[in-house]
Amino acid sequence: MVTETFTAGEDFTVPDGVFSLAIELEGEAGEDSSNPGGQGGRVTGDVEVRPGDTIFIRESIGPTVDQGDGGNSIDIRRGGTTLSDRDAVAAGGGGGGSDSVDNTGGPGGDGGADTGEDGGGVAGSPGGGGGTQSAGGAGGSGTDVNGEDGTFGDGGGVNGATGAGAGGAGWYGGGGGGTSFVGGANDGGGGGGGSNYDDGLRTTTANERGTSTRTHGEGGLVTITYEQTPGAENLQITNTTATSNTLAWDAPTLPPEVDSVDQYRIYRDTDPGTVRADYTEVGTTPTPGFEDTGLDNGTEYHYRIGADFVPEPVGTITITGFRGV
Repeated sequence: MVTETFTAGEDFTVPDGVFSLAIELEGEAGEDSSNPGGQGGRVTGDVEVRPGDTIFIRESIGPTVDQGDGGNSIDIRRGGTTLSDRDAVAAGGGGGGSDSVDNTGGPGGDGGADTGEDGGGVAGSPGGGGGTQSAGGAGGSGTDVNGEDGTFGDGGGVNGATGAGAGGAGWYGGGGGGTSFVGGANDGGGGGGGSNYDDGLRTTTANERGTSTRTHGEGGLVTITYEQTPGAENLQITNTTATSNTLAWDAPTLPPEVDSVDQYRIYRDTDPGTVRADYTEVGTTPTPGFEDTGLDNGTEYHYRIGADFVPEPVGTITITGFRGV
């Protein structure tokens, strides 16, 4: 098994022989103010892929405000890089609200699950609502200043330096907190958490609110785990002559996403390359076994065997063999 981690802005190209990815997404916590920011959401599951597919890892940024910024969401996208191309999203938490005098604002709501948590608040300074699967969280209706509503992807802000927390980003973002001015102090509610999204996964094993380990300032994190299916197994040189090598191998174990092997491709080079592009294709065969002819006596040859699956190609394996008389 291979495990790789990615932050926003990176792309992952599915390697040869990979037809399924196990994916974990963790959103970012909202910023602490006088009150704590909410924790980010977490999504795990798997997605069906084909070799050569591109997975785009992107984020939506939580609003930057005077006190408690909203947390960033993180997502995977396929087929494009717009918000509508998102297959799965782990939401950000809402930012914490504050009061410059007696710290009576509200905490930020946790991001995640199908609906983010509402931000906390006090009389006159309610927290923003959590994002849902179909709408952004409502901004807190403050006595003096209302928070902004969350939108598709983005959390709501707070309309100026009010001390309220911003909403966390997500599939839909949380709303910003509302504010009341009491005795010259800005009494601000916490931002609502954004919502997760998992409809683009083949199966979902977790869709959780507030369980991300990502602190504010780290951004979100995507962990991808996969296993490669070899293009052939137990490759060996079974016979040599002055001008030929006879190759033999076993057919690979087919993954459930593949019907059959269409043909095998034989690659050869005189140097042990590290990727298939280092080799030259010298022939194909519908079944395991191949006689490679026209060789130079006393030269060392290196082989890779690839398999074209129906409907998609798989990976290759390498064997080094000395061609003797």
